[in-house]
Amino acid sequence: MEAEEARAATFSRRKKTLFEKSGELSTLTGADVAVLLISPSGKPYSYGSTSIEEVIEKYRELKSVDRQRDHADVGKSGDHADVGKSGDQC
Repeated sequence: MEAEEARAATFSRRKKTLFEKSGELSTLTGADVAVLLISPSGKPYSYGSTSIEEVIEKYRELKSVDRQRDHADVGKSGDHADVGKSGDQC
């Protein structure tokens, strides 16, 4: 029981800090930032520098354009180095 309470308190503190740092990142750099969390108890939390929905929609649109460009580039150059690139996090 105590361990669960400690985990819940830690989650709450870390969530607060993560959201604060996300806001700072957005303010300092002008980046659109979205953070999605689901607590151990299953409760969803989110932070968006504008609205979470706007950031997610922008991400989807840009990702779609990026995928189309990657496919077009592979066909032209014959270089497949970018095909398996990672680094886009959801």
